[in-house]
Amino acid sequence: MEIWSAAGNEKMKMLLCNMWNGLSMGHKVTEEEYAVISIREHKAILQALEQHNEALARQRMHEHIIRSMENMLTRYLPDTTT
Repeated sequence: MEIWSAAGNEKMKMLLCNMWNGLSMGHKVTEEEYAVISIREHKAILQALEQHNEALARQRMHEHIIRSMENMLTRYLPDTTT
């Protein structure tokens, strides 16, 4: 959430916070699910920011957002293949 705050876009921050908080509603999210993938991705983003490598930070953020979005869609959208 610190990156969201630092971006200075209050509307986006509110949207992302609402989405984040809604992810666990009706679904138990284990610590392992967050720890293994998400924390690794966040560390990679922070590392790029610490190195002042804007291109790498953007790439890692993009990859994290896409993975998170795909995870959310597969978890919460109904399976229409059956």
